[in-house]
Amino acid sequence: MERGSEFRIIWLMLVVVIIGIISALVIPHILEPSPQVKQAGAKTLLKHVYTLERDYWQKNGRYTHSMEALGVEVPDDLHCTLILDSHGDSGFTATVIVNIDDDPTVDEWIVTENGRVKCVTNDVTQ
Repeated sequence: MERGSEFRIIWLMLVVVIIGIISALVIPHILEPSPQVKQAGAKTLLKHVYTLERDYWQKNGRYTHSMEALGVEVPDDLHCTLILDSHGDSGFTATVIVNIDDDPTVDEWIVTENGRVKCVTNDVTQ
């Protein structure tokens, strides 16, 4: 073996180990969705509920408080609670409560029959 080649191999192995450690620290943060992405998922769910409620109202002349009647399924990856409150033929309120960053404060978003998504509590900016 050529003199000094062992030294180069050791340095190469050290560089590979350092790159592995950095990758192990950085990759989980890259793969974890940001709080804003999770909020967007909650808002999208509310917009979907609004659309389904409007369709239900057009067919039945009233709103429903039954998620089964609307066919709403909360995605497993969203980890939220969806509350649907119907006011008969006069309106509805759908609320999504989600703990985005696993602290005591939760995000709460609502949509009503007018279709406007409103933030009640924004955990990301607090």
